[in-house]
Parts: sequence; C-alpha cells; structure tokens
Amino acid sequence: MNKRTIQLLEFDKIVDLLMEDCISEEGRRVLTLQEFMNKKESLSSLHDLVGEVKRCLESPAVFPFLNLGSISAIVKKGMKEGSVLEGDELYLVADYIISADKLKKYFLAADVASTEQVKALVSEFPYVDDIASQITAVLEPNGRVKDNHPAIRKLKNELKNIRSSISKAAALYLGDNKDIWQTDTPAERDGRIVLPLKSDYKGRVKGIIHHTSARGATLYIEPFELLELNNKATIIENDIVIQVRKILKGLTEIVSAKKEEIMSLIHTVSYLDTLIARARYSVKNKCSRARISTRGTTLTRARHPLLGENAVPINISIDEDLKILIITGPNAGGKTVTLKTVGLLVLMNQFGMEIPAEEGSSLPVFENVFADIGDDQSLENALSTFSGHMNTISEIIKHSQGKTLVLLDELGSGTDPAEGVSIAMAVLDYFLTKDSVVLTTSHHGLLKNYGFTKPHVENASMEFDPENHSPTYRVIQGVPGESHAIEIARLSGLDPSIVEKAEGYMRSEQSDISTMIKELERKQNKLLEREKKLKEDIKEHDLAVLSLRQKENIARKEGLTTLNKFLNDSRKNLENLVKELKEGELTREKTLKVKKFAADIENRLEAEKERLSAAQFETGQNIVLDLKEGMSVLVGSFRRKGTLLRKGKDGSWVVQVGAVKMSFPVSEITPSGEIDKPEKRHSVSVSGIFSDNQPAFILDIRGMRVEEASLKVTKQLDSAIMRGMREFEIIHGKGEGTLQKVVYDLLSESKDIESYNFAKPEAGGFGKTIVRLKG
Repeated sequence: MNKRTIQLLEFDKIVDLLMEDCISEEGRRVLTLQEFMNKKESLSSLHDLVGEVKRCLESPAVFPFLNLGSISAIVKKGMKEGSVLEGDELYLVADYIISADKLKKYFLAADVASTEQVKALVSEFPYVDDIASQITAVLEPNGRVKDNHPAIRKLKNELKNIRSSISKAAALYLGDNKDIWQTDTPAERDGRIVLPLKSDYKGRVKGIIHHTSARGATLYIEPFELLELNNKATIIENDIVIQVRKILKGLTEIVSAKKEEIMSLIHTVSYLDTLIARARYSVKNKCSRARISTRGTTLTRARHPLLGENAVPINISIDEDLKILIITGPNAGGKTVTLKTVGLLVLMNQFGMEIPAEEGSSLPVFENVFADIGDDQSLENALSTFSGHMNTISEIIKHSQGKTLVLLDELGSGTDPAEGVSIAMAVLDYFLTKDSVVLTTSHHGLLKNYGFTKPHVENASMEFDPENHSPTYRVIQGVPGESHAIEIARLSGLDPSIVEKAEGYMRSEQSDISTMIKELERKQNKLLEREKKLKEDIKEHDLAVLSLRQKENIARKEGLTTLNKFLNDSRKNLENLVKELKEGELTREKTLKVKKFAADIENRLEAEKERLSAAQFETGQNIVLDLKEGMSVLVGSFRRKGTLLRKGKDGSWVVQVGAVKMSFPVSEITPSGEIDKPEKRHSVSVSGIFSDNQPAFILDIRGMRVEEASLKVTKQLDSAIMRGMREFEIIHGKGEGTLQKVVYDLLSESKDIESYNFAKPEAGGFGKTIVRLKG
C-alpha cells in the first residue's frame, strides 16, 4: 500500500490501538512488521483465524492470566558460548513457557464450534515444558536460587555457624573491659566484623585497625581472634557465589540445548498474539467481518473508527459496474470524513481486521489505495495548494495499476473554477479507462452534470436539514448536493449585513475587478520595499558574522601557540622530575618538587577555564546545561567521572564519584554524553550479611620463619586465583625487612598478578602489601 495514503488515513493510529490489545512485547513487534494482504485466498484465511479467536474470547471460558515477557534476546544471549544467564532472565524464560502452555490449553478446551484452525495452530507449539519445570524447581520467581537447594543449604548452614562464632567472640570482647569500647555493638567494615575501640586505648587490644571515625575518637579494630573467623566467613561467601554461578550455568545450558524449539514457540505465540489483538479490538468496537466481493462495495452503518461515539454511521453502495462516485454537499457536511471512512475501512479489512459496520457489509480486495486529501501547499518547495494537488494526482495516475481505490478530496479546487473543473473532468475520464474505483468530493456545478451524463459515474450528496439549517452527515446516493455556503456562513456568525451583500452579489454576479487589481498593485509595491530592506539587513548580519569568525580564528591560533609552549615546558619539567626521582632516595625536597609541579598544572588549568568562561560570556556563547538526575558527568578540575544524584539547595549538585558523594557547583560539571539508566530487574542474591564489595582476605605472616612464610604466600596466591578473587592483603611487619623481600620475590615470579604495592604503616600499625590479581 502507498505509505503516504496510510499516513493520510491515519492507519498508524489503528495499529497503535491494536498494539494496546496485544498480550506480549514480541506480539507487538510482529504486528508492526505485518503487511496488508491483496490476495483473496490468504486474506480470507486470516479472517477465518481472527473469527475463530473472537468466538473463543466471546465464550464463557475465562481468558488466563499470562506473563509473556520479551525473551528472544535472552535466548540468543544464552546461545553464546560461555555465557551465563542471570536468575531473573532464566525465570522469565520459564514464565513464558508456562504462559504459552496456558494459552494452548485455553484454546484447546474452548467449547466453541468451528475453531479447528486456531486449535491446529496452538497444537504446533513445540514441547519445552520440561525446561520450565527445571528452572522453577531451582529458582524463586525473583531469580534467587532457592534456599532448599542442597549445595546452597549446606554452605549457608556453615556460614550461619561461623557468623554465630563471630558474634560470640565479639560479645566476649565487648563484655570485658567495657570502658575501652565506644558501644557494646560490633560494626561491619568491608564485609568483616570489627569492634569500636576508643582511641585512648589504642594499644590495649592487638589487631588490625580497618577504619577511624570522622573525629578520630573511635578505632574500628579487628582482633586477631576474629581475623581467622572473618577469613572463614569470607571463604564461605565466595563459595556460595561460585555455587550459584554453577547452578545458573547449568540452567543456561539447558535453555541453550533447546534454543530452536524456544524460538519456534516465540514465533508461533507472537503470531497468535496478533490474532488475539485483532479479535479483542473487534469485540470492544462492535465490529463485524466484511464479505469479500469481486468488485462492488457495500457499507451499512459504517463508522469512522477514530471518532468514537461522535461518529455518524453512513451507508455507501457502489455497484460492480460503477467506477466513480462524485460526492457534493455543504461545507463541514462530512464529505472528507466519508472518504476517510471508506479508505480506512478498506485498509483495516486488508490488514485482517473486522470493520466497524453492520453485518452484510462487503468490500473488494484492492491492489492499492491512493488518497489526495488535505492541503498539499509547501512554502519550502514553492508549491501552491493547486500545484501540490496536481503533483499528488500525477503520482497516483503513474502508479495506479490493477484494481485500485482512489480517494480525491475537492478535485479541481485551488485555481480558476473554469480551468479547475476542466482538469477534474479530464482526470475522471482517465480513471474511467482503468480498473479503478474513484470517490471524489467537489463543489463544482459542472461535475454534478458530469455525474448525470457519464456512464459508470454516479452523484451522491451529504444531506442538509433545511428546518435546522445544519448538515446531518448522512450520504444520499443518486442526488447531487448544494453547497449551502451562504447559509452556513450565516450560521457561523458572519455579520448579517455581509451575508445580505453576498446574496446580492450572487444575484448580480458582478464584482469590481479593477478595484481588486489596483489593490493588488499597491500591495505588490509595499512587498518590494520590504524585500529591499530585508536584503540590506541580511548583508549587515553576514558582515558581522564574518568579523566574529575572524576574531575567533585569531584567538584560536594564539591559544594553540601558548598551549603548545606550555605542553613542551611541562613535558621537559616532568622528564627532569622523573629522572631525579629514579636517582637516589626519595627525599622531602623531591616530594615538594612533585607537588609544586602538580599545583602549577592545576593552576594553569583553572586559569584557562576562567579565560574560556570569559570568552564565552563575551561572545554570547554561555550554555545553560540541561542537567538531570542519573546523568553521567565529569566533575572537578581533574574531570573525574561521576553520576548526578540530586540538586542541592544552593544550586549545586550532589554527585556520586566512586564510593563517595560530593557537592559540586554547576560551573565544575560537564555532561559526559551518557545517561545512566539502571535496569529495574531482579538479580540472584543469597540471604545473610553481605558487603557491597567483594569479601576481603588478609594473610598475616608476622613472626613466621622464611620457609613458613613462603609456603603461606604461595598457598594464598593459588587459593585466590582458584576462587576468582581480585585483591588480598599480606601483613609482614612495620618496615621493609626480610619477610617483605621474600614476599616480593615470590610475587614477581607470578604471571597472574597485576600489581603489588607496599603500604607504609601508620603510627602503631603494621606494614602490608596489597596484591591485585588480573581479571
């Protein structure tokens, strides 16, 4: 079908209404891809299926509640080698299979006559119910692995016991020497249980300090007795994560093994969904199936489907030997609505839909539908109303091959009436020689004559109530209509004296043409003066723009020269600093040089920013940022990446930068071009106490012999690699001694380590090495 005609008749709105009646996202997608049918056999088969579905929906049987989510992408994701589907994704697949089975049982159990085709369709659903059973046996509806899973239950019991031991040990510490503790409640830091020790008693308890309160009054310490218990809890938590991953991987392999059957199920269910949508629309809008005729058209009490309760039913009958129907009548009498109603109902019928008309209506199957409705005026393309219509009609004539429905609104209007009606009759003469059905509207009196004198042409009119002086919007065939223009002008509130004068002109058929021409000449001279003034304004504007661009180019060249010099000087200074740092020990003087270098860079950046802001203000280029919550931005002088959380009271914004929330003024915020939109979806989780970060592991080798320490480090490294850990710590003393050297010798030989760094101890603390493994 012609795309422009589909838009003119607003069939896209009908598709939108159908999509609202779909029960799945996949069905909506398939509906938008379906096309009109122009073969009688295939269209009749589609109507049969829709009719069977409609009878089932109208039966007493209750339509089941279904959850047909969009799973095509999920199944394709699971098909990739090594991929593992999330728990909520797997459960969505199971829900789809269960819902498809409910749909199948509903239609098979329907006690409705003549539903063989739809029952045959649902019988083609491939059997994949065992997949749904296996998924629902392991996962909760939110995607969590069930607590009664044997492997998970065992690990959780172990974790519960360890947590209990940690709680008891913490209670014993807090119960003794209560004066040294800030509270009697343990805290959690990085997934580990720690105790709130008053800073005045720092040396009283041996352990690892993980955190200090903001005012420094509280030290969160992990006594060595809790260290081993926390490590065990960390190991079990990792084991649970690994076990859950194995379970999800197994279920993903089950889905992947039957990917073809599942995709076939999605295809069939989605097609059935489009039939259900058509049937639901028909029930809601009291539609009926149009009988497919050879050529003739009969519409009984047909309603425009987008006008709702305001639609006035019309009757149209076009015999098989009739080729052209000319509709005349008053303005705002319903002529254009009649054209649109006929065209839209034809499109609906050939899209496999029942139409809003009474039983007994019939429509032929057209190969194409063309419409020229509305004003085709285009200032951009220098098209007047008349030339716009002529362009459209030329395209229609060029492409109207075979059985075609042509809808022409106000044919021959927009130009001299005598010439316009001559063109209109010539166009209709052309269509009389073709296998087309034409419906046209007009106010031309000569076209009414044409309807009486030409074979295969008929007049029709829109009825006008002479008593109420208003249109009734009903179609009367065989009789031409009057325009009633003066009467409608009077009813529209036009000044009575003007209406009376119009009636006088009608009687005399005279007008002062010379006065009109003089007035046109005066207006033309005025327009020429305005055009001259406009050209001068444009010339001044162009000169101003050229001058501004020249200034911008000069400023850009000067800025680049300065920037290049700054970069070269900075590069030389940096190379000298690096050379000095490599030579000899790291002294305070060298440290101060590095800090001064960084400060100089930062000061220069701030100066450039101020200069740029001033330049923007001067050239009127200040930009009002459209900042929104969830937007990814770059903040601060170092342009760190963050996410906008909310707007502050003073006009600043609260920004999440890593794990820290900070406030920044708008001047220090730049959008990065991304919008963070976290998906609202369930993910696999395990009950218990968990940290947001991956559980940490600490290996303490203080006091060990070299051989024992080497063995411990080697075992820890192997264990970390096997469990997929990203980071662990090794405590080896206060300084860079023998144990540290042993540790570094071992770590330097491993190819699985990304980096290892020595962290100098704070006052009273211990030295440690932070080891990061490759991802």
